[in-house]
Amino acid sequence: MTSQNVPDVATMKASGYQLPASPLMIFTGLLALLLSPFGVYSICIAAITDDICQIPEARPEPKHRWLAATATGVFYLLAGLALLSTISGSLILGAYSRKRA
Repeated sequence: MTSQNVPDVATMKASGYQLPASPLMIFTGLLALLLSPFGVYSICIAAITDDICQIPEARPEPKHRWLAATATGVFYLLAGLALLSTISGSLILGAYSRKRA
């Protein structure tokens, strides 16, 4: 887990943000431990997405760049729900067609 989070912590520090690394690693580790029985095996910071949200093009004033990260998170949730409905529809269709054959 540390190797997945270190690049993001480094880029955040390079951009002038101070992250408490130890609590962050503990939180992501515990979250992964709790969610792994449900198939969520990797919880880490999205380093590339965070890098994009840190640049001035995301928002000129650094104090309000959290809006870009929030919008990205909402987009990822919506994309995941859309993909989930597509996959579940395909599974139901496959199970039904196999049953009839």
